[in-house]
Amino acid sequence: MSTLSVLPTTGVFRPVMSKRNYDDRVALLIPRAAGYSAGLIDYFFRGQMEITPPDEGVYSLVDHFDFSGAGKTATNAAADFKGFKTIKLKLRNTTPDIVASGNGGTFAQDMTSGKLVAVLKFYRNTAYTDDLANEPATRSAYNANRSTAEEIVVSTRVKDSAGNLFTGPITTTAQTLIFEFNQELPINATDVKLQVVYRGPLGSEADAVVVETVDISEPSYFTYMNASDYIGIGSNIYTRSQINASPTLLSQVRPSACVDAMTNKLREGIAACFEVKPINFTMTFGTNNNASAGVAIPNAGQYHRLSMLTPAGGTGNIGLAGATCNAGGSFQLPGRTVQTNYFTAANGTVETEVIVDPMSTPPARGAPFWRGVICLHDGDQTGFANFPVSWWSPMSTNTGANLFPLATLNFRFGSP
Repeated sequence: MSTLSVLPTTGVFRPVMSKRNYDDRVALLIPRAAGYSAGLIDYFFRGQMEITPPDEGVYSLVDHFDFSGAGKTATNAAADFKGFKTIKLKLRNTTPDIVASGNGGTFAQDMTSGKLVAVLKFYRNTAYTDDLANEPATRSAYNANRSTAEEIVVSTRVKDSAGNLFTGPITTTAQTLIFEFNQELPINATDVKLQVVYRGPLGSEADAVVVETVDISEPSYFTYMNASDYIGIGSNIYTRSQINASPTLLSQVRPSACVDAMTNKLREGIAACFEVKPINFTMTFGTNNNASAGVAIPNAGQYHRLSMLTPAGGTGNIGLAGATCNAGGSFQLPGRTVQTNYFTAANGTVETEVIVDPMSTPPARGAPFWRGVICLHDGDQTGFANFPVSWWSPMSTNTGANLFPLATLNFRFGSP
């Protein structure tokens, strides 16, 4: 309560506030101030967007021949911005409507004609080489060669699914958008995060900022190799000469007509009887034909290699329906993880977890693999449910030009 005091010279009475008065006001006003502050914060940061992969199933895709093909200029792992120049995604406005108290009505939070950019945040594997020989296989190798400063690249254009410049609006239904980068995400990026930033009208607010961030995979490699100079029988693979020298193996060959009864050797000059053959077809990605790469591998030992950014923890679907060997159907490419995750432990401390998915070992014919398909002959018609890594070791190591990937044909990803 307050008390009254008399000013000695005037006889005027005035109230005097005691500590109890202030404590009483604090108990009333501070919760209200905090509530209003929280309301303002919630209002200014109410904008929400959702990022999901495009129909292609991958956010970006490049032909690794452009980096590691014969005669290509070696990548400067510490300084180059050679890599992914297009990010394709689906985006929608998920900002909740504002519902006024009482009977004030509902107000949609539309995103109309603002500016939209994509930002890629990353570190680098400074030990990267274009033959992938120095990809980190352990936590210590990753830590030793991870750059010390986080970098970003920012898109310069955004287009709609038809290839026209996109000017909005961002609707509540997912739209396919294509972000193009003049400065590319390096092929040796680690710790990759994708952000989409919107600045512009949001409901009745004229200049709002909305940011959405998703973790995506690091560059994930897919290799398609012609190994038609090898024949699978039982749980192993063999060359023609090895089979010709073994009556036991010859007896398991199917169709049996591929064994010449006169010579007791594999028939020569008949394509269906395990001859080395060229491979030609078009691989596709996801659920549409907007991304594709023509496979053209004329000789055994040669290969294509692609690199892609997939959803973190997800897979990219590679269509191989046109393949003419055992590797038909589709291939699920898991996204590769090479990054440090930060999290708050139960005791409240911020801790780190390093995840490194190593390249497969051993390399196939001298070419480091992440994931891939090796096309060889099914010599006993038992099929290949899975291609065991142990089959890579017996294969001869590539030499000369065959050490480098071939260029795919009619490679297509991004704008129509």
